[in-house]
Amino acid sequence: MNILLSWYGMSDYRAMMRQSNSDGPILSALSEYDFDELVLVCPSDGCSNENSPATHKQFVIWFTQRLAEIHKNIRITAITAPLSDLNDFSGIKNAEKAALQLAASNDMETAITVFISPGTTLMAFAWAVALRGYSKCTVKLMISPRPESKPVYISVSDLQGL
Repeated sequence: MNILLSWYGMSDYRAMMRQSNSDGPILSALSEYDFDELVLVCPSDGCSNENSPATHKQFVIWFTQRLAEIHKNIRITAITAPLSDLNDFSGIKNAEKAALQLAASNDMETAITVFISPGTTLMAFAWAVALRGYSKCTVKLMISPRPESKPVYISVSDLQGL
């Protein structure tokens, strides 16, 4: 089973709201590569419309509809991450660990891809911290150099020195 873990970012939000010519990084990754499941980590800061429970539901519906259009059947699981703000490192790290545990709890052999581009810089850093010493499953890292470009894999061995 191949699982993509990701926060959603503003490029994804703009794509969903049709404020962009791009599909956004996450939908691009789901379109380009073979995944069985998306674990979408949804920030909930209590301050912004972009990070509300209603928006989380909207993302699941939008991804489901768009994936059906391209004949991809990918299970989508949304995890709400209550954060005091978007720099709440403890909340971010806990949400990422919960996403990893959920993905690894599958009885099947699981390959996890962590998409570190969507979200804030601190969220990307926290993925590196959460993955340090993680050995339950095969883990790959993915980045999106630009919102309109194809996501690419990067080497996990680059994290070994952390």
